[in-house]
Amino acid sequence: MKVLRKDDPRPAKASAAAVGFFDGVHFGHRFLLENVKAVARARNLSTMAVTFSKHPLAVLRPESQPSLLSTTDERLSLIKSQGIDFCALLDFTKAFAMLSAEDFMREYLLDRLNVKVLVMGYDHSIGHDKDKSFEHYRSLGESMGICVVRAAKYLPPSGMEISSSAIRCALAEGKVEQASAMLGRRYAIAGKVVEGHHVGTGIGFPTANIDASAAGKVVPGKGVYAAIAHVDGNKYASVVNIGTRPTLHNGNDTTVEAFLNNFNGNLYGRDMSLEFAARLRSEKHFDSLEELKQQIACDNESAKKILKNIL
Repeated sequence: MKVLRKDDPRPAKASAAAVGFFDGVHFGHRFLLENVKAVARARNLSTMAVTFSKHPLAVLRPESQPSLLSTTDERLSLIKSQGIDFCALLDFTKAFAMLSAEDFMREYLLDRLNVKVLVMGYDHSIGHDKDKSFEHYRSLGESMGICVVRAAKYLPPSGMEISSSAIRCALAEGKVEQASAMLGRRYAIAGKVVEGHHVGTGIGFPTANIDASAAGKVVPGKGVYAAIAHVDGNKYASVVNIGTRPTLHNGNDTTVEAFLNNFNGNLYGRDMSLEFAARLRSEKHFDSLEELKQQIACDNESAKKILKNIL
């Protein structure tokens, strides 16, 4: 897949395209991209996803910007995995946000990207004038040589509504299995391993704390999870605690710490990702470190049972 940026030349071959932020590239997004591929095959066109370098709310209402399900690099990689030929990565600015649907379609889709068919999601809108109907978009397209078609509504087998917002809500509530079902893969976060309080080492469960804030992604809600830790290409069955560590009275700062089974060595400063498989329990306060140690041992056994058929 070729990523098209601001100064790249206009593609020589025309495309069928879909427009969206595609955060997480969940099942609904994949369904839309399959529609694009089907249209392109029927008309001998290339396929294209048109997306943005920043979430629109990061520019328009920064105080309302959501944490994301995927970094830009992850998003591009996931779109590529769907067999798309081109991905146009547009800069979303306040000036860009003021474009009408007609200006966006003519200046960007037609003139810059050579889009000949625009495949719109069932309830999707484009441009500053978002109150327009699908028929309005279709009519605009006809006036400039872009065929606008509407994708079928995605009806997931589970019956649950799938959206990036719904996945964020599920993760915030610790429902990582539900989030995975909507994403079509296990949700993961990543970061560098940083210094912790070293309490885990003292009770026989040395943990690695990761700084997951830099990526701007959703961190699952407080609780204890079974997860797969990825370090230097290796995978480890892990038990992960996300929370404020109430037994240790560490204040209100949320930490993400993982105990990796069968790992020996120093992780400080190294990159680690955590792929969440299941939520084991809520975070709770224990009356002693011995009680905490016993519970971690139980959690670890539960995590290993869940993960044994995955690793």
